[in-house]
Amino acid sequence: MAARGLNLFSIDPTAPFLETLADAIDAGDLLPHMNVPDDPLARADLTILLPTRRACRAMRDVYLKRANGAAAVLPRIRPIGDVDEDAFDFIENSGSETIDLPPSIDSLSRHILLTRLIMRWKREVGVQLSVPFGTETLSVPAGVGDAVKLAGDLIALLDGVETEGGDLKDLAGLVPEDFSAYYQVTLEFLRIVTEWWPQIQAESGVIEPSARRNLLLDAQAARLDADPAHGPVIAAGSTASIPASARLLGAIARHPNGAVVLPGLDFGLDDASFEAVLDEHHISHPQYGMAQFLRRLGAVRDDVRPLGGAESAGSHRLAFLAEVMRPAEKTDAWRDLPGRLDRNEIGAALDNITAINAENERYESLSIALALREAVEDPDLTAALVTPDRALATRVAADLRRWGLDVDDSAGTPLMQSAPGTVARLILDAVREAMAPVETLALLKHPFVRLGRSAGKARHAARVLDLEVFRGPRPAPGLGGLQRALAECPAAAMAHPFVDALAEALAPLEILFAATTPQPLSAYVRAHWQALAALTADEDGQPLAARGEAGEMLAGYVTDLLEAAGAGGELALLPADYPAAFAGFAAGRTVRPAGRSHPRIQILGLLEARLQSSGLLILGGLNEGVWPDLPATDPWLSRPMRAAIGLAPPERRIGLMAHDFAQGLAARRVIVTRSLKRDGTPTIPSRWLQRLDAVLEGLGLAEHLENGPDARYAALAHAFDDADPAPVAEPLPTPPVALRPRALSVTRIETWLRDPYAIHARHILGLKPLDPIDAAPDAADRGTMIHDILAAFLSEPWDGDPAAAEVRLLDLGRAAFARFKDRPEIAAVWWPRFCRVAAAFARLEAGRHAEVAARAIEAKGEIALDAPEGPFVLSARADRIDTLSNGTLRLIDYKTGTPPSAKQVFSGLSPQLTLEAAIALDGGFPDIAGDLAALEYMQLSGGDPPLDVKAIAPDKKSHLGSFDEAAYEARSNLMALIVAFDNPQTPYRALVSPMREDFLGDYGHLARVKEWRLTGGGEGD
Repeated sequence: MAARGLNLFSIDPTAPFLETLADAIDAGDLLPHMNVPDDPLARADLTILLPTRRACRAMRDVYLKRANGAAAVLPRIRPIGDVDEDAFDFIENSGSETIDLPPSIDSLSRHILLTRLIMRWKREVGVQLSVPFGTETLSVPAGVGDAVKLAGDLIALLDGVETEGGDLKDLAGLVPEDFSAYYQVTLEFLRIVTEWWPQIQAESGVIEPSARRNLLLDAQAARLDADPAHGPVIAAGSTASIPASARLLGAIARHPNGAVVLPGLDFGLDDASFEAVLDEHHISHPQYGMAQFLRRLGAVRDDVRPLGGAESAGSHRLAFLAEVMRPAEKTDAWRDLPGRLDRNEIGAALDNITAINAENERYESLSIALALREAVEDPDLTAALVTPDRALATRVAADLRRWGLDVDDSAGTPLMQSAPGTVARLILDAVREAMAPVETLALLKHPFVRLGRSAGKARHAARVLDLEVFRGPRPAPGLGGLQRALAECPAAAMAHPFVDALAEALAPLEILFAATTPQPLSAYVRAHWQALAALTADEDGQPLAARGEAGEMLAGYVTDLLEAAGAGGELALLPADYPAAFAGFAAGRTVRPAGRSHPRIQILGLLEARLQSSGLLILGGLNEGVWPDLPATDPWLSRPMRAAIGLAPPERRIGLMAHDFAQGLAARRVIVTRSLKRDGTPTIPSRWLQRLDAVLEGLGLAEHLENGPDARYAALAHAFDDADPAPVAEPLPTPPVALRPRALSVTRIETWLRDPYAIHARHILGLKPLDPIDAAPDAADRGTMIHDILAAFLSEPWDGDPAAAEVRLLDLGRAAFARFKDRPEIAAVWWPRFCRVAAAFARLEAGRHAEVAARAIEAKGEIALDAPEGPFVLSARADRIDTLSNGTLRLIDYKTGTPPSAKQVFSGLSPQLTLEAAIALDGGFPDIAGDLAALEYMQLSGGDPPLDVKAIAPDKKSHLGSFDEAAYEARSNLMALIVAFDNPQTPYRALVSPMREDFLGDYGHLARVKEWRLTGGGEGD
């Protein structure tokens, strides 16, 4: 027994903690009277307390591995901070004493009740405070969603106060009346937990879960102090950061049959520096918690006996770590580092540590994944990534899956991000957005959504709806709008039963979301769960969303929510508030993997990694703001206010993360990683890496870790992505002439000239571009609508009166715009432009009325051209051909966008009008004949000017002397094109003359244009 009657130990961080603990127990080093080698049954009376449930499972695995398949007596292994009456028997006196404590309030009931209290505060107090303090963050919660979040913050405050042994009653006198208005509002708001909440607890006879835990821990400590003959108890691995746990650890250390084993107490730090750690300003130091624990016990480091003594290299590494973590005011000792530490010995001790500074988070995750992948090749090697960065953990897990390695993140997945939780969210998104196409398709395409069908049939129905109903403008809102759109689409007839089942499943929830008054939370939850069960029902009617760990947790959450919803009075919500409330009340529920991961590779959070050991340990995400993360800003209290009521500074969490880093860096083989950029923004290395670099610099070892044995993984990661890709050949399809089109319209001829591959894809392969999902009407839709309006107007008799023409055009426009009644933004932008177009068009046509003998609207025409492989039909549908009073023809093409220039037309790249002229000269338009008088583009932009007539005529710059010559040249150029493609060796190349360099058209992705341009593939084979 150590001095002062305390039985204290510490396991060297270079030794595997749990294995060393088991060795010490079995050797009798902790409790000498336990003679395990001679009496294996002695373990039956032993209780081992560890910090986490994962550590408890790992300790059991240590003993089972040692048993090697034989029967073995194991000690009772329990988590120290997660206690209840069932785990309380290790301190009971012969089972005769029982503990009589009030029950703790259910966490979900607490969350809902506090949400109701916040809404009550808003009604009774917040309205009066909202005017003078309206700009303050805490003035008034906007709705139930905000109240749910604020309730979560209040729960954190209540738990923190109970854990630290503080008292919220001390808040009342903390803020003078002339102090910040923000804190005046804060104190008024915190009446919820200082006055109202205690009253509810007293009336209900319940206490806070953290308060009950403290009472249980204190009762354990008291019974140990009162019973010197109690059976053996060992508490190991805790840094005593929770006061109640520290009191229990003290009782165990004092007990004749007790022992406390600390994790990595620093024996190498000089006394003055260790004494400095005790100052509260060093709460972020890794030794702070254990130093405070020893002080409370009246002990010093000499009272703690080391276990698992490090070999020479380990001792030098510990000495190095002690320097790295030296308190700030003692870092002047770094000036004489070479005199106190041997450079060569430290270098040798650090030979198994590698630092990887990755270019970005992509290369960081890939470097880690490569290291873990290689570790699999060694059957005796275990490896683990430890990081607080869940995004990094997710990326590494995804990278490992490329090699067939299934490694789950042990920190778990938030319930609402699991597959069942995602379906639950998607249901609410679809109903809230009135079955908008994007939200509805996201729901219907989820693998769990079956609606009582097989997976294949459900997916097929969803694809049909995608292709036939949701492409282009959206249907009318709601389930009724979806059913009407489906009824108007014969091609989607097979999806009728699927949509009917969807409507039946969602109808109760849709009715609730249509309400204009608050509805009970339980009503939403029941309708929501019924919809979820119906949507995810398989062929046997069993809901997929209730299966597996995540499904069971979601079902349990819904059950708990229904039970808690009516506690203290039903919580009423508006429809807009329910999605946020459903997700908010689920906060903190995490789905953890159930043993499906690779047996030798792990991805761990900081809590899960404590006391674990691996042959290769990777410490990832070592940037400021990640590891350590930034101290959370208390939404309620300033630092002095927190201190006054007994709360620890927020930097205490940094101290725990510092301890995790120091313990990890002492492992046998270590890789530390960080990314130089995160989301494209430069990062700051973790403060501990900066200290590490400073000490290495002082020892003349600045580049030592960057050149470590595992530095190759960074180079390999770059090799994966930076290797020059093989050139991708440009596609050069040469289909048989028999498959090549023998008829095209004049508008397709320009496509043929500029992008032959598009003709191949559309007219030979039969690939039609899909409209975007939920596409807003675009310029093409506007152009089509204006074309139709003008065609309808010009098809009617008219006397040339501009005023009457404008009135009629506006009447036709109102009828056409009526189909956009569900899209007011369309009318807001397009209608004023159309009004200006209508007025300008009426004036123009009135001025031309006398000179026009006849108008042909949407005139159809075609001519047949003799080609080597047979006739080729050129067709056109001219927007308008005016026969003038002198018998000549004026061809007009409407453009709501920018029309081609004369240069583009007469160069042959935009031949639409000149080819229409060629058809007209050949008599291809029935009942229309005459010489060409004008070729015009009528630009109908509605801007300034609203209408602009652009006459296209040969000039001195062109080699053409007349419209006839332009028409005949366009025809000649077309013949040359036809002849070229009647040659079976002529390929349909992609984008030979694009309108813009970045233009890809409808088929550029199929032609892999970007790939062969980027890789220098050039012309294909």
